[in-house]
Amino acid sequence: MKKHQTILIDSAVILCLLLAVLMLLPAFVHIGPIRNIGYIHLIAISRFCQRFLAFLLLLLLWNLHKRKFFAWCAVVSILVGSSFLSLIHRQPGSLILLAIQIYCIVVLLIFHKKFRRSALRPSSPGAILAVVLVLAFFILNAVATSLFLRFHSHQSFTLTDSFEDIADYLFITGGHNLYSRFIFVFFWICVAVGVLFILRPVLYATVQQPSDEKRAREIVLKYGQNSASYLALEKDKSLYFGEHTEGVIAYGVVDNCLIVQADPICADEDFIPFLSEFNMFCRENDYHLLFMSTSDKYLEEYKKMGFVHVKCGEEARIDLSTYQLAGGKMARLRPEINHAVKKGVTVAEYKPLEQKDVEIERGIAAVTDDWLGGKKSSQLCFSVGDVNLDHPMDRRYFYAKDESGRIVAFNVFLPFEGKKGWMADVTRRSHDAPRGSTEKITFDAFMQFKEEGCLWGSMGVSPLANIEGEENEKTTIGRILKLVYEKGNRFYGFKSLHLAKEKYSPSQWIPSYFVYSKKAINIDMGIAIVKLQNPGGFADFFTSFFTKTVLKKDKKKTKTDNKNPAKEQNTDKVKADVQNKTEKSEQV
Repeated sequence: MKKHQTILIDSAVILCLLLAVLMLLPAFVHIGPIRNIGYIHLIAISRFCQRFLAFLLLLLLWNLHKRKFFAWCAVVSILVGSSFLSLIHRQPGSLILLAIQIYCIVVLLIFHKKFRRSALRPSSPGAILAVVLVLAFFILNAVATSLFLRFHSHQSFTLTDSFEDIADYLFITGGHNLYSRFIFVFFWICVAVGVLFILRPVLYATVQQPSDEKRAREIVLKYGQNSASYLALEKDKSLYFGEHTEGVIAYGVVDNCLIVQADPICADEDFIPFLSEFNMFCRENDYHLLFMSTSDKYLEEYKKMGFVHVKCGEEARIDLSTYQLAGGKMARLRPEINHAVKKGVTVAEYKPLEQKDVEIERGIAAVTDDWLGGKKSSQLCFSVGDVNLDHPMDRRYFYAKDESGRIVAFNVFLPFEGKKGWMADVTRRSHDAPRGSTEKITFDAFMQFKEEGCLWGSMGVSPLANIEGEENEKTTIGRILKLVYEKGNRFYGFKSLHLAKEKYSPSQWIPSYFVYSKKAINIDMGIAIVKLQNPGGFADFFTSFFTKTVLKKDKKKTKTDNKNPAKEQNTDKVKADVQNKTEKSEQV
């Protein structure tokens, strides 16, 4: 039954595509001589609307195919309007158009529940592009209709004349006939709608997002057990709130793939009802669902819901109650911190909510600029937060100064477990920061948290670290992840990142998992994960690899070039000595 429904819906989408083409063609068919100028204007307006609706239909079809609700509403409205135009025109083929339109309307209305997928978070660049396309087609369509009117009025005309007429109608006089007045009103309605469409992301951020953020923050601080739970409040996430339970899920969408950052955030007893509700939301919207960086706390609950899991890394968790710099376990960290101390590095906490300090924020910004300048790829997001000094909320900021008083490094810490734990989320340093600056910041911050009675420190998850094991070896995705860890290290420093976290001697390594339905794992899901975490996508990884390769070659070449002059000088010296000896021999 479900297969038959899909066939009917897809047939309606294909017929809508055919309909858009068929609606455009008759709108350019020549009609015989007409004496009534008012009737000519009505035909011109009707054809203008027919072409415009056909263009909008073409723009909406992909979203209709993706079962998006806003596209369903718009397409049904367009089909109803175009049906009336087909009746008015009474041109050859109008009855065929009408029959297709009625079929599409009936199918879309019957299966309206299948079009439940919500639109993605508003985007200003996307909105601007859509509005520019619509207005460009509007003006070209108006010019074509102007040519039509001039032809039937038996006036001499050129394309330039038509553009001048439209410019006059739209921006100067508004015109004096039925068609020009219609164009004037219709155009400015489109402009008003377009401005609202472009401003929608701003309105969303200023009206809806703060209330959602406040609600989400309360839930995160109350129930966020995963060290990455606080990332739900980053601006790159969409939020799903429970309808029948108190909970929130942070996610991103790429095409039909929905990626959740960390576990659902709710009370333990509400986990299964909340997960069931969200899973139904994904099914209704035809999303493939995957959870990233989930902890092992809810693995049994995921299994009960039919999900499978695969280990994707380990989190470096530190027991602050026993954490200290002394002891053999800290042998790798201690020299780094001691070196920073000898170089005059000092660490302090910046509290922007208590008192803003422009100089400190400039110093932090300078470190970020220097750090970004040294990166060969885009800044990662989704699974990593941002600095957010303009909106710090519960974040903690620690920075390091060198002996000259310049800020050379900083860390941003996020709370979890009701602020009983803190994770080092953002760690940045300038290229000339004294060795050990970041290590000193992290250790000093953990000691501060320890004094405040906090229980846990976290260095975050080491992606793909220690995923070997019988459980992962049984699955294809597990074997692929292991291969990526071994062979993909040149694109992303998995091993060096894990070694950097090991240096802090974590009290325990907590396993991290991908949790997904079996249907979710495919090539599209892999692409979605990359796109969400790196806006540059795969191209950015390959560019990074190419850049690093070129730099290595340049370094080797530089070393070779530096050696060659010495060799050339030695060779020249030998030749000169030989020549001198030869000359002396000849003289003797």
